[in-house]
Formats: sequence, structure tokens, C-alpha cells
Amino acid sequence: MGTTPPLDEIEPTAQVADLTRRLAEAEAALKAAVERLRGNEPAAPRNERLERLGAHTEALTHDLNNVFAPILMAAALLKGKVTDEKGARMLTVLESNAERGAALVRRVQDLDMDAGMPAAPPERPVDKDGQLQAAPNPQGEQSTGC
Repeated sequence: MGTTPPLDEIEPTAQVADLTRRLAEAEAALKAAVERLRGNEPAAPRNERLERLGAHTEALTHDLNNVFAPILMAAALLKGKVTDEKGARMLTVLESNAERGAALVRRVQDLDMDAGMPAAPPERPVDKDGQLQAAPNPQGEQSTGC
């Protein structure tokens, strides 16, 4: 856009033409701004879904750590007590698979850390014996324990 002379220096027909041109430029700028804003609209719901996914991932990795930790501890304690070959092989398979599962959990937690998200477990209520209560089901349904 160039400099336009004040309206009182332009004759009436030229004033109308100038105003029409200015309005057309303003309308084009407004349309461009609206299109830019519309382009940003889908990001909000996507970001909300990503935040929910991150929260579910944190809860899941925390719960899986609670599953694998006692399995690994029990496997370490049983190593010295199992004497037969078949039991030792089963124990090795159990320990190996629990370690793989724990490694997968760490990889998921590392993804959260790489994305700048804290890997801290979500706060969950504790029962009277100091044990963590089951994680709330995202759909609000009761867990069947399966």
C-alpha cells in the first residue's frame, strides 16, 4: 500500500473510488486474518487429546512399574531357591520377560521426558494400610481385575 492523500484533497468520484479500494484491501486483510485463525482451530482439540494421552500414559507406566517390580524382586529371590533345571529355565524366562517389560516402560517414560513432560507418577489415593489404590478407569467403569 502506498501513501494516499487526505480525502479532502481528492474530488468526490475519486474519493469513492479510493474508499472502495481501501475497503477492498481491508476486507482482503480481514479474510486473510480469519483464514490464519481458522488454520489454528484444529490445534486446540488435538493438544487436549495429546494432554489426555500423556496423562493416561503416565498412569499406565506407573501401574506397569508396580507390576514388574515385584516380579523382578521375586525372581531374584527365587533364583537361589529353585534347584531343578525346568524350574530354573522357567524362572529365567519369567525374569527375562519382566525385564523386557520394565525396559519398555522406561522407553515410554523416556519419550515423555524427551517431550519435556515430567515422568512423575500421578497422585493416587492410599488406603489405610498405606497401599496405593487402583488407578481410576478413564471411562469411569469398575475394574474387573482381569
